Amino acid sequence: MLPAETASLPERVELTGVPFYPQSDYQGGPAALASMLNQRGLETSPGLLRAQLQHLDREEAMATELEAAARRLGMQVFPLAPRLESVLVEVAAGNPVLVLQHPGLSWRGPSRQFAVVIGFDRRERQLVLRSGTTRRLIASFADFDRGWAKGGRWAVLTLPADRLPATAHGHP
Repeated sequence: MLPAETASLPERVELTGVPFYPQSDYQGGPAALASMLNQRGLETSPGLLRAQLQHLDREEAMATELEAAARRLGMQVFPLAPRLESVLVEVAAGNPVLVLQHPGLSWRGPSRQFAVVIGFDRRERQLVLRSGTTRRLIASFADFDRGWAKGGRWAVLTLPADRLPATAHGHP
């Protein structure tokens, strides 16, 4: 159940201007970050970002390296509170959210993956993500939350130096 504060959010939002880069092995983090940075007007690619990273085989280390890569390119990086409503508030404000999730039981490929939350539908209780090789993955709030919890509820925003997150203004 979402808190009452989320009732003031639009019923449906989708940030269609967020580019999509299909993810290949150990390129999920760079692909997701490239989507976010290009949406902010920074021209980069998963390959250029991948060349800057050291720990492509460890998701926890990669998360830290992705944050550092965004900062090197002049972006601020803001961790989000580990609550679904924080993700919704940011997406409603036009901010895609980079998350680390464990989408399910996978016997091949990485057990966790990076994805970008680009939309939601409150009535249908669904999120829209750029994830893996899927440009527009629809996940129920419950399924996303389970996978996100298994991924440690890691979520960040990348914003230009002159902007603050919507959640910094008293929202969840």
